Amino acid sequence: MKDKKKKRPSDAAGWSSVAAVVAVLAAVIAVAMCVPLFEPLLARMAQARSPHQGSVHLQAGIFLMALEALERDGKGRRSRADVDALRARARQQLVAARELEPALHWAWHKEGVLLAGEGRLDEALDRFVRTTRLRPTEAENLYDLDLAYQQLGRYAEAVATCERALALVPNAPSAYRYLGKALDLDGKPKDAAAAYASSLRVSPAEGASPYIELARLKLDEASAGVKTSPQLSDKKKLEAYALYASAASLPSADATHRFEAGHHLGYAERFEEAAHFMRVALRMQPDLPQQPSSHPYVARVLRESYFHLGSALVQLGAPRVHEAREVLDTALSLAPDHFDARLQAGISAFVAGDHTAALAHLRKARALLPTSAHLEGVIKQLMERGLPI
Repeated sequence: MKDKKKKRPSDAAGWSSVAAVVAVLAAVIAVAMCVPLFEPLLARMAQARSPHQGSVHLQAGIFLMALEALERDGKGRRSRADVDALRARARQQLVAARELEPALHWAWHKEGVLLAGEGRLDEALDRFVRTTRLRPTEAENLYDLDLAYQQLGRYAEAVATCERALALVPNAPSAYRYLGKALDLDGKPKDAAAAYASSLRVSPAEGASPYIELARLKLDEASAGVKTSPQLSDKKKLEAYALYASAASLPSADATHRFEAGHHLGYAERFEEAAHFMRVALRMQPDLPQQPSSHPYVARVLRESYFHLGSALVQLGAPRVHEAREVLDTALSLAPDHFDARLQAGISAFVAGDHTAALAHLRKARALLPTSAHLEGVIKQLMERGLPI
């Protein structure tokens, strides 16, 4: 399997149990019931000139944000326009809260989160700065400020913000993790690697993200030094593969982490681990919709996952060949013109003794890419082993 450079996905967690689904539905109902109660309450407090009006507006804004997030994630049945209206109402409540009580740091912070979600990064940055001024000793408030600086390309300021967080909470694993990302973006990969290593040293089981990020940096270092120091390059690769295996073994690892780990472990010819992690990733991934073309990202991820899993199983030989054929058939049902999947399907069919299917797959592969020297080499090898053409 080719060691392709992959985009760096951020961490994500999936809903994986009936209990989680029930909790979501309960939250939607609770929020939907509570939000309308705020309007008459706010009116009564306005008449009474309550000093806590801002706090009530803040709670209304937070409830509306929760409902908007659940609806936007597909947990509700509102239209896109209704969901956008919820977001607008949430911001109105937060603005009212901070205008009535300027010291309400959560009102500034939550408004910043909404603005960042809309891509209004300069405005979001202003709100996060105000939040940290109101609560200068709370490290958690600095992380959103750091992310805003990162998204604006102001990497040096992002690094400084993470260092402020570490000064407030020494050895906080999350602060090291954010610092590692900021340093990496600032063009300081060695310092970034040291930050990720510190995060793992302090809290080895906190999450898969530091393992994955550190593994990527080590692979980058290995690629850069392959000509000047091949032995060191090989050492860095082995370290990266060990980190990938550790990341994918964590209960908190998501499907993306496990798939990426499986891909690289397959390249390292650790096929049993690769097959295991990619199969787990496929179990975690949402089912394909009836029309995958309407969801191209999901379709592409699943297609490539099945292909790489099938390739890993092919490498394990005859004992896993029937499993490999089943997986590759799934990959081809998603992408009939996938050349590499056709080639692997032909090889697996030959190993299983199904020469008719092997020939059919190889002929389709040749039709897809008639100039492939690699394909012709594979066909020649299979002919020498008894494939009739």
